[in-house]
Amino acid sequence: MVKKSVFWKNYVVKYIYEKSVNRELTELEMRGGSAFEQLGDEDEMILPRLMYENGYLIHESLFEKYSDKIKNIKKNTVIDTADGNEDNIFYIYEGVTEWVINDDEGKENILLYIGKGSIFPLPSMEMPLPMKEHIIFKAITDMKVLVIPCDLFKDIMLESVDVNMNVLKCYSQICDSLLSIIHLKNNNTSLNRISTLIYMLHRETDKYDMIIKLSQEEIAQITSVSRVQVTRVLKKLRDENIIITKRREIIVANSEKLKSFCTSD
Repeated sequence: MVKKSVFWKNYVVKYIYEKSVNRELTELEMRGGSAFEQLGDEDEMILPRLMYENGYLIHESLFEKYSDKIKNIKKNTVIDTADGNEDNIFYIYEGVTEWVINDDEGKENILLYIGKGSIFPLPSMEMPLPMKEHIIFKAITDMKVLVIPCDLFKDIMLESVDVNMNVLKCYSQICDSLLSIIHLKNNNTSLNRISTLIYMLHRETDKYDMIIKLSQEEIAQITSVSRVQVTRVLKKLRDENIIITKRREIIVANSEKLKSFCTSD
């Protein structure tokens, strides 16, 4: 695997992306994993995945039968998958794309991240691809992708039942994650929202011994909370010895107390 530092601009949502430098993919990860992970019998909270990778890795050789067009995309580029009048599906060899929507005031809201071994936009039999009308795709690292025209991808889907099932599964996973994000953003207070986000990420970083690398701006974008509110909430959590913060770093010192702020009950 490529080292973590290659791929990330300090987004902690890499917690699903890199679990260990030398660790091989499990069978579950080769199939793309699941949209949610249950914490355990003693916990009621379910974690949404914010990062997807390797869901189509097993189909890579099939994709390469239909296309050999490689495209390199620079970091921070807003990605247009169209080529003239022809729409395309991108299969990611290297790098990560961020999916963003803008609200009525033009403020960016981060939805999720798609890494290597994945495709975007998700294919559809409709043209143009409906997902592109609502979501902005941004390269948050340099990327290398395989360009597959939509008409050819339809042929792939006709050839392979497994690809069809994978597309359906990915739609289901992402819908589940988006519903979870909506739930997060509808929590009653900024304290609830931010505590929930940090708690979710902490439960994953705790497994893989990773510091939560998240800026205040990124917390604001994910939770739809203002920067001022983020600053106030982080100060409260620090003052109560729940978290320790450094520049773009959060360490959870008391996870049980943090969990108590995740709801308004």
